[in-house]
Parts: sequence; structure tokens; C-alpha cells
Amino acid sequence: MKIGKNAPQIFQYAVNLFNGEPSEMVEEDNFKYGPIDVQKVLERERSKIEVAAGQFIYSGFTLWTPQQLDESLLFSSRHMGSKITLKIDHESEFVVNTADIDNPDR
Repeated sequence: MKIGKNAPQIFQYAVNLFNGEPSEMVEEDNFKYGPIDVQKVLERERSKIEVAAGQFIYSGFTLWTPQQLDESLLFSSRHMGSKITLKIDHESEFVVNTADIDNPDR
């Protein structure tokens, strides 16, 4: 793939797991889970995530998708018998490749 004018835009987002339902999320809980836990939940919820964010790939606590998100996404799931929330954080957005490197105002 050639990076430059015709390269696709790819958006990077942080992914975290929290105990409980989305309404019960406590930011301090996100350090209880490791990358393998995140992987298991991402695979379990893959079809829901693809409907909301499009095709994606992930590694560790990071998810990449060609679709830009307008807001953070929250998904209720279960992990090891507990209710958890998967958060794809819009605030952490980073553009990995730009379609037009010479025009940053685009």
C-alpha cells in the first residue's frame, strides 16, 4: 500500500473494559482487565461492533477502523460470569493515515 494522496484514512481508538452496566461505569475499574480480556470481549461482541463502527482490527487496548466515530461506543457484555461494559473511546481518536498529507485542514 502506498501512503500519500490516495491512502485510506484509518482511525485509532482506545478500548477499555469496566465492571457493570454502562450506567454503572467507574473509570478506576478499567485497570482490572488485561489485553487478553479485551480480546475475548471484542470477539464475543464483534457483530455488534461491526454494525456500529464498521470492519475493524485490534491489538491490545487499541482498535482501528476506516470509519470515523462521532461519539464513544458502549457495549454491555459478560466476561467470566460478570456483567461488564466495553468502551470504544471517541476522545482518544487518532488518524493513522490521512488521505491528503499536504492539506492538514481537510
